[in-house]
Amino acid sequence: MIGSSRGIVAVAALVALLVIAAGVGGVAAQETENNSSSANATTTGPYDLEELKTWGVRASENAPASVRRYGDGQLWLRYAPASIAGNPNDPNTYRYLSKGTTIKRSEVYLGGIVGWGANEELDVTVVYWSEGTRRIEDEDGNVQTVPTAVDQTVDETTVTLSGSYDEATIELRPSYDEARHVTVFAEGDGGEATWRFDVHTSQTAEPVNVDTAGDLAMWAVGFLVLTLVLTLALMKIAHRFHERAGKGPGYPIWLYLAAVIPVGFITVVAGYRQVLDQIAEAPWILIPVVALFATVAAISWWGDDTERVGVIHLDLTAPSANEDGTGEIPVNVRTYETAKVGGVRGLVVNGITPYLARARGAIPELSLYCMGEERTEDPSLRFDGGTGVFDTIYFADPFDEDPISIEREGWSLSHLYNAPDLDEGASTVDRLAAQLSAVAWEKILPAIGIVLTGWVLGSLLVSNGILGALVGLLPAFMWAGRPVKGNAEWNVAPASFGSVVLALINSAEELDEVADRDYFKQRYQEELGKNVAERKKVKEETELGKFDEVMEAIEEGDPGSLSDAIDDRDVSGGASADD
Repeated sequence: MIGSSRGIVAVAALVALLVIAAGVGGVAAQETENNSSSANATTTGPYDLEELKTWGVRASENAPASVRRYGDGQLWLRYAPASIAGNPNDPNTYRYLSKGTTIKRSEVYLGGIVGWGANEELDVTVVYWSEGTRRIEDEDGNVQTVPTAVDQTVDETTVTLSGSYDEATIELRPSYDEARHVTVFAEGDGGEATWRFDVHTSQTAEPVNVDTAGDLAMWAVGFLVLTLVLTLALMKIAHRFHERAGKGPGYPIWLYLAAVIPVGFITVVAGYRQVLDQIAEAPWILIPVVALFATVAAISWWGDDTERVGVIHLDLTAPSANEDGTGEIPVNVRTYETAKVGGVRGLVVNGITPYLARARGAIPELSLYCMGEERTEDPSLRFDGGTGVFDTIYFADPFDEDPISIEREGWSLSHLYNAPDLDEGASTVDRLAAQLSAVAWEKILPAIGIVLTGWVLGSLLVSNGILGALVGLLPAFMWAGRPVKGNAEWNVAPASFGSVVLALINSAEELDEVADRDYFKQRYQEELGKNVAERKKVKEETELGKFDEVMEAIEEGDPGSLSDAIDDRDVSGGASADD
């Protein structure tokens, strides 16, 4: 019952999407029928091919290519480039026509210097045509095919140029589907001039029927719903990949932006008109772009169930580690991430290619060896990292110079061709048959079919088969390629080794404490002895000074001075001389 209800919901959602898409397509219906009917109004036309292929005569060698002599003045034809630098409202951005120019806009500008003061009226004829052939039969019944100008459409108008310098706009018929040849004839009192160019109107200039608020709302709802549905579908697929891979590619979203933004900026600047034409011709191309970006962002933000593992390696085989236990022992700490995918515990690394390989079941399976025996599931070999940097800690085999062996996962195309063993006497047919049978056609042909399908869908949906083929390359590669399963082998030490290391660390800390205590005791004794010696020296100097004072008083024969010298106390706190 649940399955049937899900099917009903899926069918209802599909019908709703088709209805919305049909409404959007109806709103976006473009007026191409009128253009094609007017362009094919005449089978051949009043002009010969030689007349229409005439480019015209340049006024002088130094003049721009589209400048023509007209009486005592000049006429020219200019256009606004369909690039980021072109602006129809700014004559400073206009360019002169040259041979081979294709006009992407719906107007050109006829200008000239036709005199001073008086206006000049010009009869302008614009002929749209294509190159074709027609069959001619002579009097003898011989039929030959000759080139001719077919599908001619002629527009006539009158342009008035004021005296001195002036420029007028000539509207062109749009041609969205293909490029058409255009020949312009201008004729007036000063003579006539001719120009020839091609017109292939940009899709951004094509009108669409969005005349009411309801039409605009239909567009908005259609784009919103289709974008949401495609985003959810891509996220569902990506989440399944994420669960099977154990971890995403590991790149933050800003890194994707740093890679995409410069490329996008260069693409827009270099191919501004091509990008706008592509979006205008197939605006729904933005839907998968937005959905894909949202999916990539979601993959970057999704959490994972990886475990951060630290491997500590005390290399007792190093030359600096002496056999008697002295010297220095190098200690290396390596960091890895592991995940359990499909019941297999293996290593995971950052990268798009490893991510896709793990999603196909090619995770490098982790195997633990202790003293030559495989003990992958032995919990006694690991130590809990607690709240530290690592979730789990292993001690590598200290007597192994290289205890870590890792072969990363990846993709291979070598299985697509298996070189056969050919006998020297084999014939050419046998060799060719053997070579053909050595090719994995069951992989190559579907991959080519995927690319061709992308080409067809790109041509139908966005009118760009190359873009569709490029999008199809990824699924084609994943179909034809074969994920190569990696492996990881670690030689680890038994749990007792970790206990020994911890005991050594604790013993070293205790020895350090004893050494610190002895050091400070020695410094205290040295400082105490130094203070005693200084006090003794001061006392001796004081006694010698007092003796000198008494002897000087006796030599002078002054009873008062002698009495003062005898009565003075010793600075050291001793008794007077009378005592």
